[in-house]
Amino acid sequence: MMAAIRYRFVSMLVLAMTLPLAMAMMAFAESGSHGDGHAEMHEHYNKWIDNRGFGCCDNRDCRPVHADATPEGWRVWIDGQWVRVPPDAVLHIPSPDGRSHVCMAAGAVEPRCFVPGEPRS
Repeated sequence: MMAAIRYRFVSMLVLAMTLPLAMAMMAFAESGSHGDGHAEMHEHYNKWIDNRGFGCCDNRDCRPVHADATPEGWRVWIDGQWVRVPPDAVLHIPSPDGRSHVCMAAGAVEPRCFVPGEPRS
């Protein structure tokens, strides 16, 4: 009985210590900073085509991102600020992992491609 209580306590302690780290890593992967999270999804980004027929991915431009649907349209969190997504940049395809993704070159003014994620509550 005592061993079971000790096991449960240790398990909860390990979870309490690792959960914040895992959440921080997920938040960093959606920081919107150039290059963050690109490698893990590159196989998907490489297949995306924008509405003009050009590839979205330049081997480093796409990444998971926080996004917000507003009455004016989509906006994404890029390098510490909200950036408006032009309506023609929105790709009407399902997100491969449920998160929102953007393709935007470093120094660009607006995204080239955007795939909305699943709504979160």
